[in-house]
Amino acid sequence: MSAVGIDLGASATRVAMVREGSPRLIADEDGRQDLPSVVAPGPHGLVVGHEARIMSGAQHSLWALNRGRALADPEHTQQAVAALIAAAAERARRMTSAQIDEAVIAIPADLDGPGRRMIRAAGRSVGVEVIRLMRAGTAAALSQLSRWPAPGIFAVLDFGTSRFDVTLFSVTDDTLSVLAAQTTAGVGGADLDRALAEILMEQRRPWADLSQAARDRAIAGARRTREQLSDRYVAPLSCVLDGGPPLRHPVSRDQMESALAPWLDQIHGPCREAMLQADVRPGALDAVYLVGGLAPMPLLRTLARDVFQVRPTVIEASSAAVVKGAAIQADLMAGADLSGVVRVLGRQPLVIEGAPWDLGLESADGSVEILIPQNAPLPTSCTRRFTTWRDDQQRLDIPLVLGSGDPRWLCCEGLRPAPAGKVEVEARFALDPDGVLSWSARQVDEPTRPLAMYPVTSVALSVSGPDMTS
Repeated sequence: MSAVGIDLGASATRVAMVREGSPRLIADEDGRQDLPSVVAPGPHGLVVGHEARIMSGAQHSLWALNRGRALADPEHTQQAVAALIAAAAERARRMTSAQIDEAVIAIPADLDGPGRRMIRAAGRSVGVEVIRLMRAGTAAALSQLSRWPAPGIFAVLDFGTSRFDVTLFSVTDDTLSVLAAQTTAGVGGADLDRALAEILMEQRRPWADLSQAARDRAIAGARRTREQLSDRYVAPLSCVLDGGPPLRHPVSRDQMESALAPWLDQIHGPCREAMLQADVRPGALDAVYLVGGLAPMPLLRTLARDVFQVRPTVIEASSAAVVKGAAIQADLMAGADLSGVVRVLGRQPLVIEGAPWDLGLESADGSVEILIPQNAPLPTSCTRRFTTWRDDQQRLDIPLVLGSGDPRWLCCEGLRPAPAGKVEVEARFALDPDGVLSWSARQVDEPTRPLAMYPVTSVALSVSGPDMTS
């Protein structure tokens, strides 16, 4: 039995496995390391990857998941995630002849509880037990195990296709702990490529006049140009629009950076907020690492240096750092007496993730009491007591707040009838190592009395009361 690391990226899914003590990406028979995160309906079920891209009904099903948006169709998304996990595991089986039964999966830092449970259920449905859900930034940090400044504090900036994440870590005695994490959608590689294509095309033909196929070709051309300008000062923009000869003209690095500056400047806010959360001043970090497909851009190195006042390091093969870190964690958790990573490096690293968001309770005046702060070490839990406020009240509705969102109501039923204020309920809220939230409740004076506790979409204010907390 073997375990793999899987990166469910917005544009591509990757799979890696530790071989001879080193994490290695697993390519298919044609040498392709990326599996497009695309699914399409086929005659015998979902088709995924390269074949799905050219089929009618093809969908980038992980886009909303990686953007942190609510899923319009959770059931369909779970099926798509299951198909991609199955395809990644099958590739590993074919190429390594190993029995793949477990996986560590890298996820967006702020993915909510339903999304995390959905990924675990998706893996289980295809025979792959998800033994850990790991933030993409944490996985990227773990891939740099041999570079950890110990003791020290360092940052990982992950420039992905759909989002930008910054995570600050502390390292002491082979323990990697998350200090702070911030994320923002809208400044990923796909956003920059579209913005660059629109700006460059507007000089020749209005973007609104182009067909969708021509826009797609223009965006692909802009992506190639952006990638070439990472190590060149001038690169051609080539694409075929709607009719006419192919478009081909030179683009300078200065032109590209000027066009993209309004988007790239948005990374300053999350970086400063992460330093504020971690109580770290600019210039105090021991290292700053850049990972992800955009990491080689010279302007990003400049922006990172300006905000952290530390010269950043672009990790070699930076787009593979996340999946390699997931593979290392999978190897450490696979159940062997001594993992290959430990044998080679002589280190037994312990990774302590942080809570993905604040967990709090909303009071009657609209204020929120934080029970578990964002980035609190996982696993963690807390308890809170509530009292009835009406005679013979048999139900409590608890307004739970995750992050900056609206309250999510939990209904607690089964209270014994009694005068107002005579029944106390102790509720326990827990986040496991994967950041998945669970809850339970009991009556203080009758701890063995069962109480049902479940989420509801709405409540009657006459039931919940003006202020139930004590």
